[in-house]
Amino acid sequence: MRRKILVAIIAVVVLSGWLIASRPDTFVVKRTQIMAAPPAVVFAQINDLRAWPNWSCWDRNDLDMQRTYGDKSAGIGATYAWSGNSRVGHGTMTITDV
Repeated sequence: MRRKILVAIIAVVVLSGWLIASRPDTFVVKRTQIMAAPPAVVFAQINDLRAWPNWSCWDRNDLDMQRTYGDKSAGIGATYAWSGNSRVGHGTMTITDV
């Protein structure tokens, strides 16, 4: 009986290791939203990272959040970094496609 339990535990560990190792090292996050607004208006808000505080719910979670923009703040290659409280954390974002 103990041998069967040990074999089952080893099998679960090996299968878990194989499953974890088979996952990709990187991932992509894509989101979509339908809005009742002209595409040009929505695009202007999303394409310009300096416009994000006007609508981003994360910006409301830390009013003292520090923001840093790259040389380019709109369009492909635009970069943005933030650092805030524990609710917003810190990170960077780059527009790679529009």
